[in-house]
Amino acid sequence: MPVLLRPPLRVGFSLLALGLAVGLVLYLSALRSVQPEAARRQDAGPAPPDEVLATARRLLDAGEERSAVVLAASAALDHPRLAVRGGDSRCGELATFRRRALGDGEPLSTEAAVAALDLAADLIDCPSR
Repeated sequence: MPVLLRPPLRVGFSLLALGLAVGLVLYLSALRSVQPEAARRQDAGPAPPDEVLATARRLLDAGEERSAVVLAASAALDHPRLAVRGGDSRCGELATFRRRALGDGEPLSTEAAVAALDLAADLIDCPSR
């Protein structure tokens, strides 16, 4: 358009400034509508361990034994809201289940995955042990 019409320099720069100003207003309004959602997600913190365990159970029901065990073990062993249970042998057993689920070795049976999820649920319900 500027090549065909050849507006004076002042008019061309004015139109360019107007276009950039419109773009800036659109960008800022879009940024303002997105920013509160991102702030809510950051302020929410990690999901409660019982919600994570419920997601692990849904994964187990879908046949994703390895993913279910890793998620359940993380909910019970790594969640910041649960107290540290240094001497609890169940923690070591659950960590073993997680290592098996993360490994490339033998497949994890459904029975083992159910046992791991039950163990994680027990640790989540009794975090002070």
